[in-house]
Amino acid sequence: MLGALLLCTTFCLSDGSHHLVGKSYDWDMEQALVIANPRGLHKRALLLPGAGQARAARSSSGQHPRREDNNVGSPAEWDAKFASVTFNQYGRDMPNGGMNEAGLVVEVMWLDSSKAPAPDNRPAIGELGWIQMQLDTQATVADAVRAADKVRVAPIGGKVHYMACDRTGACATFENIGGKMVVTTGRDLKSKVLTNDTYRASVGALAGYTGFGGKRAIPSGKSSLDRFVRAASLVGAGKPDRKVALAVLDSVRQGSYSKWNIVYDPVALRISFRTASKPALKEIDLKALASDCKKAVRMLDMATSAKGDVTARFVAYSLAANKKLVETSLAPMAASLPRGAAWLVAGYPATARCKTR
Repeated sequence: MLGALLLCTTFCLSDGSHHLVGKSYDWDMEQALVIANPRGLHKRALLLPGAGQARAARSSSGQHPRREDNNVGSPAEWDAKFASVTFNQYGRDMPNGGMNEAGLVVEVMWLDSSKAPAPDNRPAIGELGWIQMQLDTQATVADAVRAADKVRVAPIGGKVHYMACDRTGACATFENIGGKMVVTTGRDLKSKVLTNDTYRASVGALAGYTGFGGKRAIPSGKSSLDRFVRAASLVGAGKPDRKVALAVLDSVRQGSYSKWNIVYDPVALRISFRTASKPALKEIDLKALASDCKKAVRMLDMATSAKGDVTARFVAYSLAANKKLVETSLAPMAASLPRGAAWLVAGYPATARCKTR
């Protein structure tokens, strides 16, 4: 569901008491919805293993898709304990990243060498659905690490890895390497940065540069390792200030491919973002949007021309808006997806059930 040009950068600035997480989303499409996801929903993962399942399903009616020719396993199921705000290019419940009301941030980046686990007895979930599940169910990085082996990522169309950080400044990377989920956290996480190489390879390259034990000058290039080294250098010297975070994002910019810049504050539960076409900075108050599923889901077009606090500009979520987004975003890869995939993905949120009613 993603593409090899998704050359993103994620990092965490921290001084021990305050922390900011920055994300540069680098891709060839900008359109997206910002979704305020409620707590209280029971959800079941959407799996798209083949055309048979897509033909059989009728997700727009709110029914779960049947599994046919399905060798990816049973879909994961969970209850959303936390409300969240997510940035969604491929539809609601398929986020590219976001933050929940406990202060957990999860972001995704491309990783060509990613190899998903083979089908086993664990429930499965798609690569973007995994992000929503973490935000729905985990309060801290430690929680996410403990739960890492309980489900299996069954990619729909993207080779990715993830970085998560929480309100304490703890971070971890999650990578499917050689068919196994590899988690790096704690003292093994030498720098709170992730780009588009494995964390191990990135840290290995870091050792050759000044400030990290080597003699080479900090690179200015756009490659994954160059961006990792440069961001690690800036993060090591910077304070958790929004201006500093935006400066780091400017330093890893990929020209016209840099579509979004996001800065998460997991302590204050505020989010700032800007887009390539609408560079004025916007702010979101997650606390004001957090609700349970008895209230309407809210959304914001990421292309809004507003600036400053845009929390009050969120409107009621609609299937029509979600379908338009999904059809636009999936169009370039439609030939490689199961027939009817756009309808399945767009209608998927209707399969969730509110448990608090």
